[in-house]
Amino acid sequence: MIPVNQSDPRWFQQLLDRAIAEGWCTQMNCTTCGSEDLRARRSAFSTSRRFLRMTPEAAEAFIVGLSVCAPHAEVRYRMEEAARWVLYEVWLNFGDQYFSRLDGTWAGDVLGRMRAHYRSRQEARRIHAARQGVKKRDWPV
Repeated sequence: MIPVNQSDPRWFQQLLDRAIAEGWCTQMNCTTCGSEDLRARRSAFSTSRRFLRMTPEAAEAFIVGLSVCAPHAEVRYRMEEAARWVLYEVWLNFGDQYFSRLDGTWAGDVLGRMRAHYRSRQEARRIHAARQGVKKRDWPV
């Protein structure tokens, strides 16, 4: 188990660096392994191993940790994957209430891309639903 020293503002960066170096799964909603390695390392924040059910204090700690993350170019994609996973879990538990702290940070940029992706998926779903039961030549745009 990794000791989590939250007095060091870069604790979460260090945890994610180790996760990437050791090949832990950081895929959001992984159904193969459930991201067990990373989940086990943050067990101080949760009693559940499957989902990141967290206290407000834990959400705040994750957001503070993410706010100072600055990934190296060679691990940027893996770091972003892990950040998306944590941002999604914080959102599931608390909505947007902690995200204003990320404005102007790398994690804030990740969150912005997540929101844009969500909007595009919602639009695609809207178009798909509008086309159901309609001949292709009559599909709305």
